[in-house]
Amino acid sequence: MAISAVLQFASDTDARTIYDAVIEEMGVRDNAPEGAIYHWAAPVPGGIRVCDLWETAEAFEEFAQAKIGPLTAKHGLKPPAVEVDVVHNIIKGDVTSHSGMGLIIEVEGDSKKLLAAYDATNAALGANKKAPAGLVMHSCAATAKGIRIVDHWCSREEFEQFAKVLGPALAAAGMPDGRFEQFDVYNTIDARVKVAS
Repeated sequence: MAISAVLQFASDTDARTIYDAVIEEMGVRDNAPEGAIYHWAAPVPGGIRVCDLWETAEAFEEFAQAKIGPLTAKHGLKPPAVEVDVVHNIIKGDVTSHSGMGLIIEVEGDSKKLLAAYDATNAALGANKKAPAGLVMHSCAATAKGIRIVDHWCSREEFEQFAKVLGPALAAAGMPDGRFEQFDVYNTIDARVKVAS
């Protein structure tokens, strides 16, 4: 069962420099590790935000124990705040990108009702059959407080174009307002993109 992992690393220095060193030492810059689906990272004030999709919780935990924990500690990062949730839906876009806009939407409420509204919205838009233009990767997961949607878009402009039809569809499905956070994506690791060794 696929999982979404959101990690927040705190750093007093340039987190991108540390991130680059860790990714290089992990050996995953060009090829995703076994069990990984998608990863994006973005610098934030006081650190770096990482959003991952993994095929199973076990694959994520194994990689975290073997690589993430030891190597981030080696490069001076404290253990991150981690939120792991079971994925309800994944939409893979028709494009890939190492930059663009990361988006996290959190909606609080009854997870079952919110997922029903989410499914109704996707059905109305046909998003599961044909990914919106500019979408790289999308996931939705139930959380202890409601649902969390994590997206990567090629650009803010492409998301804003889609938002013109998304907003009315969400309202029609009865989805309450959520909390939006936007990020400048610094790097991605995509299991769909393999580099021959």
